[in-house]
Amino acid sequence: KGQLKILPPGRHIIEDEEHIFDEFLSTQQMCLNLTKDARRDQLMICESRELVRIGIQASVFYNIRDPKLAVIKIGDVKDIENFINDTAAAVITTIIRTTSLAEIAQSGRSMEKGTGMINSGEDKLHDQGDDDDLETNLPFFDRMHTDFISRLRENFLNEYGIFMLNVRIGDFKVLDEDISQSIANHASTT
Repeated sequence: KGQLKILPPGRHIIEDEEHIFDEFLSTQQMCLNLTKDARRDQLMICESRELVRIGIQASVFYNIRDPKLAVIKIGDVKDIENFINDTAAAVITTIIRTTSLAEIAQSGRSMEKGTGMINSGEDKLHDQGDDDDLETNLPFFDRMHTDFISRLRENFLNEYGIFMLNVRIGDFKVLDEDISQSIANHASTT
C-alpha cells in the first residue's frame, strides 16, 4: 500500500492527501493486566505442579523503545497488547506449572498484606541463609519475577523493540475450595 513512516514526538503537518495517519503508539511506560482471554477483569487461571487450579491477578509493565520494529514485527497497538498479554501469560503459566502449591502458598503468607509488587530496577538477591542455591532459596514471587524478566527482557527488546520493565502479582487464589480451606486451617494452626 505504501511506506511506513513512524513520526517522532512533536508537531507534524501532513499536507499530502496520500499520507494516512493510522494511530498513536505511546513510548511511555505502560501497564497491561494479564489474562488468558479478552476479558481483562478476570483472574488468569493457572495450575500448580500438583494440577491445582490457581487464579492470579498479574500485570506487566513495559515500554516501546523501537516503535518501528514493534509495528513491523507485531502490528498495531491492539496487536502489540495482545502479543504481550499472550506471551507474558504463557511465561507466568509455565512458571506456576513448575512450582508446588506449598511454595506458592508459603510466599503468599510471607508477602506484606496488600502488596505484591516485585521491583525489577535493581534486582536484589536477599540472603536467605548459608545455602549457595539462591534460585531455590528465593521466595516464590521473587523467583517468578527473576524467571519472568530473564525469559522475556532481552528477547523482547532485540526482536520486537519492547522493553519489559516489571511484573506484578497483585493477588492469587486457590480455586479449589477444599484445598483452599485446608491451607487456611493449616496457616491458622502454625
